[in-house]
Amino acid sequence: MNWREAALKIADMLVNDSQVSVRQQAAISLAYLMSQETGPALVKALNDSSISVRNAAAHTIGIIRYKAAEDALIKMLPAEEESFYRTAIAALGKLQSKKALPLLKEALKHKNKYINIEAVRAIGEIGDTAIDYLLPYIKSQNEPSLRAEAALALAKLGSKEGLSAARELISSPDFVVKNNALNAIVAASDIDSLPTIEKMLTEETDERVKSILDFAAQNLRDIKAKETKPEEK
Repeated sequence: MNWREAALKIADMLVNDSQVSVRQQAAISLAYLMSQETGPALVKALNDSSISVRNAAAHTIGIIRYKAAEDALIKMLPAEEESFYRTAIAALGKLQSKKALPLLKEALKHKNKYINIEAVRAIGEIGDTAIDYLLPYIKSQNEPSLRAEAALALAKLGSKEGLSAARELISSPDFVVKNNALNAIVAASDIDSLPTIEKMLTEETDERVKSILDFAAQNLRDIKAKETKPEEK
């Protein structure tokens, strides 16, 4: 119901209720209420005895962008619980934590691919100062899903250094990889890839894949139209 008047009451339940399920639900509910006043309770919940509560609290901190939690999250990395490690990384990305960049760089080397992916995404959200962390990574990375994520992150940061990888990966049989590669091409305004995508669209039979190809093609057509309009005048 998004009843913000309940925020502090729910925050109190997050910290003090004896039942794990109640504390977890309280942390989740606070993501909908978007109240910065609940931030201190969420930070305290990062040390809850239950991993489910810690995960929910970290996730909500990212959602409400409670910047004051930055140092507390940084101190908890690297985390032994891989699920919390991923959630904390994602939260730091939402907080655009430049202070966390060295730790996120270390997370790129983790054995868990999904932690790598979360670190790439987080770095991509932090800003152009993070480009130097991703350039060597995409050049050394062979795993398609990680290359596609890095290409997309670079494109969002305004860099075209991942375009060659994105152009290659739009032919991937993996739907997520293909989608990220297409999104990278659109984010980089790569209208040179439009003919290739349009050709793929005419040949594709899978409706789900056709939908993302069509979406990318339409976005690139719009970008092209905006770029050519001044010349027509």
